Formats: sequence, structure tokens, C-alpha cells
Amino acid sequence: MVAGFGNTLLQDEGLGVHLIRELQRKSYPAPVEFRQAGTASLELIPHLAEVDHLIILDALLSGAQPAQVSIFGADDLRTNPAPSISVHQLGLSQTLALASRLGYHPTVTIFGVEPQNMRDCSLQLSPTLQKAWPMIIAQADQLIREIAASYA
Repeated sequence: MVAGFGNTLLQDEGLGVHLIRELQRKSYPAPVEFRQAGTASLELIPHLAEVDHLIILDALLSGAQPAQVSIFGADDLRTNPAPSISVHQLGLSQTLALASRLGYHPTVTIFGVEPQNMRDCSLQLSPTLQKAWPMIIAQADQLIREIAASYA
């Protein structure tokens, strides 16, 4: 399952949702499923019962240069938790911990993109992310294809 998180009203905060919308237009092998999670991380949990691998697409405040892509696993998130400044219902760490307590244990890969602006109201990504958009799409597409191939 590929889940895109974010609030499309707050510029780069909507990155994960914008990515899902773009990636859904491509053709992927049958086991790949896409979900627009928006800001409702709790709503994702029931869908994890039958998921072997969860790929999360989201904006990631890490202090890197805007548009920089970071790919890591859930264990990295647990050992280096990001500050809880998201507009999501629960932080990603808390959502994954709750899913685990419920017996859902998918392998998790996080595809995070450093935002430029998550404060201003806008339905468009920031100019920096717009410029890097083809590269971001290509990297997300490659990651999804590599993971899907490992389950074929």
C-alpha cells in the first residue's frame, strides 16, 4: 500500500496527497494499492490488516534543503522521532505504534520530502518543490517499483 499524507490547503504540507494523485496515473503491478490518507492517519489503520509493505509519502521536516528526498524505515523514525508539529490527527510514530498494538506489522518505508513552506494557505506546492517535481515523482516511482518487484 502506498499512502499519501498531507493537507493540500497548506502548500507543501499537501505533498503526499499531490504525489499520490500523480502516481495513481501510472501503471503498477496488481498488488500495489494507493490511498490518499490526507491528515487522517487513524483512518489508515484498519486497511493495514492485509498489508505486507506500507510506503508513506509525506512532507518531512528534517532541516535539509527544500525538495531533498529522504527514504528510511519505521525503525529510524522510532529512534529519531520528529517533533510533533504536524497537522495530522496523530503523528506517524503514534499511528504506527497503535497499528502494531492492534497486530498489524507491515514493513514500513517512508518517502519524505523536505518542504519549503507549510504555513501559507495555497493549493499549489512551493516554487522550489514545483521545480523539483519531476525528480520527486521519478524517485517515488522508482521506490514503489523496486518494492513491488520484491513481492512479485
